[in-house]
Amino acid sequence: CLAGGDVDSAKDEVAAAKVVDPDNADVYVVSARVNVVAGDDAAADADFKKAAELDPRRKVPPKLAAAEFKKKVDAAVALLPDPLGAYVRSLGLVVKDRADVDRLIDSERSPETPLLLEGPLRMPGSGDPFRHKPTAAVIFQRSVEVLCEDDAVEDVVTAIFVEVVSGFLG
Repeated sequence: CLAGGDVDSAKDEVAAAKVVDPDNADVYVVSARVNVVAGDDAAADADFKKAAELDPRRKVPPKLAAAEFKKKVDAAVALLPDPLGAYVRSLGLVVKDRADVDRLIDSERSPETPLLLEGPLRMPGSGDPFRHKPTAAVIFQRSVEVLCEDDAVEDVVTAIFVEVVSGFLG
């Protein structure tokens, strides 16, 4: 449900799962992710903490100050190897606190999307096989943080860029 953008149904499903399997840490992690998308950070924090109580191997994802998160993103981008790194550094990269869920759903993307490539296309209408490459990117801080089970934000950001951007570079 959540990947398709039906946040209300996702909330209902995790509420039912908590009743059926109240000692399952995975249920609380999914509930936390649903709450992040819904914009309820207090409920998300409580769910992440409950998951960590139920399974001590789980860690509560970090919640960084905007400036600290931006530093970690910049550090990850600086270390990307070329040609991926050169392309990413050429993007107008914007960091936003949280995803614009309605916009992501309208563009048929998961509301948990951590990185959105956008902007005018390079050389539209040309015969360039890479003309589809976007010229801007938005990274959503909370969507990235929930993927982190420790402070390895740079590693997660690197993995996101490699996965998303390398699809465009081929």
